[in-house]
Amino acid sequence: MKHLCIFLCVLLLLAVGGGTPAQAEDEFSVTFIDVGKGDCILIECGGHFALIDAGYAYSSNGVIGYLAGRGVKQLDAMIITHFDKDHVGGASDVADVFMPAALYLPDYEGYSKYYGALMNSVSTFGLNVLRVSERVFFALGEAKISVYPSGVAYDAFAGDEGNDNDVSLLTELTMGKDSYFFAGDIEQEGIDAYLRNSHGQFDVLKVPHHGKKESNSQEFIASFGPRIAVITDSVDDTAAMKILKWLEAADVETFQTSACGTITIKSRGTGEYEVEFDPMTRFG
Repeated sequence: MKHLCIFLCVLLLLAVGGGTPAQAEDEFSVTFIDVGKGDCILIECGGHFALIDAGYAYSSNGVIGYLAGRGVKQLDAMIITHFDKDHVGGASDVADVFMPAALYLPDYEGYSKYYGALMNSVSTFGLNVLRVSERVFFALGEAKISVYPSGVAYDAFAGDEGNDNDVSLLTELTMGKDSYFFAGDIEQEGIDAYLRNSHGQFDVLKVPHHGKKESNSQEFIASFGPRIAVITDSVDDTAAMKILKWLEAADVETFQTSACGTITIKSRGTGEYEVEFDPMTRFG
């Protein structure tokens, strides 16, 4: 495995494709904030900001401080992929501070106290909620974002917490020749649904469900042909070894938050990526 997250914060330039260098103002970044085994992903493009998931309730103060330090005053968009506590737990606190102009949610009602807190924030501040039942598009500066359902119907009676992992919203991010895919927490059924309607290849893959192995995980990884993979796992609960071996066999540069801490990928639309990691910035 090509892990470069050992002791220091290192800058790695990964060339994926060619192209004429863009102007500095076209640069954008995707940061996987380390909240432990959970998701909190900041997208920045030209002074515009979007957040995919918000980590845990207990990590929200750290996330809020980190976002403020990055210059976030308001979020253009917040996407909550599903309503598990490691994705929606910190959402109400983050929303109260950064007032997302648009809040994208799955098209079903959650039942946890964290979902209730987010709905209270929506009511208190009159936030604009968009329930995603079909593919929606929006621009973030020069970047283009697409959010859509996994294709699995929500079943509240499937297991202790329903099948909310498999109904995670999926997100595509593109700018020029750069491409990113964020798979939420989809498991076997969600992966099957995606593979039946595959939407193409992407350079950067956020591996689903913190690197949990499913019987169709290898096929899912192969369908993207990624050059870079990011796994949002924790020191106490790391990605499945099979997932890591499959990524290594496919020659994919793989970065885990458990080893790297907070991970930032920068690019400028040319198909070239700079990966930075900061093992000191952890909120999990």
